[in-house]
Amino acid sequence: MLGIIVVLAGIVVVVTGRLRNGSAVQRQKADFQTIAAGLEAYKQDFGDYPRNIDLPKWNTRDGTVPAPIFLTLASALLGPGPAVTQEINGNANDLELGDGNDGPGFRCQATTVIPGDAGITSGSNQVTFKVDAASAAQAGAIPTPASLILLPIAGNPGQPYSETIGIQAVSGSGGSLQITLTAPPLYSHERGNISVAGGKVWGPYISAGAFNVTFIPSAPSGQGGSAFPALAGYGQPVLLDRWGQVIQYFPRYGPVSNRTEDSTYAANTSVQAGPLFGYSQARSVDGANGQNAMWDWRDGATFFSVSASGIAWNAPNPVTGKLDYAKPWPNPTQTMGSDFRPELAIQWMLGEPDSSGNFNNEILGGEKLSYAGPYILISAGPGGPERNNGGFCSMVDPNNYDNPLPANQLQQAFIDSGNIYNFDRP
Repeated sequence: MLGIIVVLAGIVVVVTGRLRNGSAVQRQKADFQTIAAGLEAYKQDFGDYPRNIDLPKWNTRDGTVPAPIFLTLASALLGPGPAVTQEINGNANDLELGDGNDGPGFRCQATTVIPGDAGITSGSNQVTFKVDAASAAQAGAIPTPASLILLPIAGNPGQPYSETIGIQAVSGSGGSLQITLTAPPLYSHERGNISVAGGKVWGPYISAGAFNVTFIPSAPSGQGGSAFPALAGYGQPVLLDRWGQVIQYFPRYGPVSNRTEDSTYAANTSVQAGPLFGYSQARSVDGANGQNAMWDWRDGATFFSVSASGIAWNAPNPVTGKLDYAKPWPNPTQTMGSDFRPELAIQWMLGEPDSSGNFNNEILGGEKLSYAGPYILISAGPGGPERNNGGFCSMVDPNNYDNPLPANQLQQAFIDSGNIYNFDRP
């Protein structure tokens, strides 16, 4: 390791990069405290920490309909997006998700709502819109250009959630309109509402100049793999740590004391907490993937990696200035045989493994849940994106990807990774 040689009172001292990194680590922990204060302010306004409310009630239909991702940390605390979803540099594959307000802050209300039949074809930004008869008079008063008008699109049985896209132009009159959207929708829709974003601008809850932010771009059509969640086509904002890596945010779902009810481990009466990390919906909601897990892997934000293995596209990092690969958070139920299992580090931080070195994704007798807080924050630390797999601790045995490292090597593996959490392992 390179260092700076300093002479103090005749004693030669080598000040290494480790010391400089240690100072930066402390600043990153201070950034987590800033984020924590912002999360509390958000909770005071909205009654809960920011989260994807769809995840605990989502039926994946045996994995065929993955839940939409909604990366809440940057969206909720900073709201850096444009008012309406739009293309970046005219590229239909690169979209920024709109939040109702240009610049920091976001809106939650619509001041005008005009329902109708929306003949929307996925991949096209041209829409035929037949206004419901009761709203025909309102439709004649739509302003153009409609920079702050949104088209919330109702879900269909095959994709039971909505999309919200901005309107670039409106032509026609009365009950028959031709609409040009600011970006093409991902799915076809039969119904929609024209609305104007209004009401109070909420946030930002952290200083806009205190954190680097970037939009993870959309995955080009046909890329990303079937396991990548739906709505990945919309670029969503993410907060970056001091080294240019995406800060991970996992809000907790449900109380600790009853996680065995309707969960994967319901029959095991010795479970004190858990499942710890996986799918937050219960078995009664989704028999294929329901685990009733405390923390949901789908909250994990796409991050940067120098490794191109299994990665669909690349993206510019505003901190490092490099074009790194964007890598999705791996599904912990489908990563056996993979050399990247960051959920092992999360489970280790939460109190695993047992005395025999077994990771069961639960806290049993003899184990103790070391953290029951409302959310987990993770930084990859000084390794940043310029390490394979983005620098996040994996704890997988390199000689046998189906197993974790031996128990006596786990702590050193975590220390070597440089990862930073908003809590410490006792």
